[in-house]
Amino acid sequence: LSPKTIEVDKPQEIKIDLSKISAFQKTDASITYSYTQDGIETGYLNNYEIDANGNINANFSNSQTVTLGQIPIMHFVNDQGLANIGGNMFEETANSGKGETFIKNGKYISAAKIKSSSLETSNVKMTQAMTELIITQKAFGASAKTVTTSDQMIQTAINMKR
Repeated sequence: LSPKTIEVDKPQEIKIDLSKISAFQKTDASITYSYTQDGIETGYLNNYEIDANGNINANFSNSQTVTLGQIPIMHFVNDQGLANIGGNMFEETANSGKGETFIKNGKYISAAKIKSSSLETSNVKMTQAMTELIITQKAFGASAKTVTTSDQMIQTAINMKR
């Protein structure tokens, strides 16, 4: 047995009995501990990708792929009624109706496909863009004419003074 107190100023002999220590030390007999191993080594995130159904899949260095989540696609009764708020973003209006997702048995059902890693074609309305371009051009021309007229009036006033 080890002494109950240790005096620091003189050497002590301490005996430790390890025969009663096991890998699983239980403090309460009703609690059980278990450990399971799935046989898969530790993996580190290499990259992620989004598939056609909107699933976000993480690819790990141990050749495992795990689905992290899913991007829901909102559906509108009248998608032409959405309000363009700029930057390729839209918001619902009374004309577009309320956005909905399709769910069956508690699971999201994608009624459209996502084209991951591809460039979206232009969503510019050419008629609207051309109209705005013409209006801007006419406004610039009118402003330039105003500056030219003003310059001529100043030149005439200077010439009259001489």
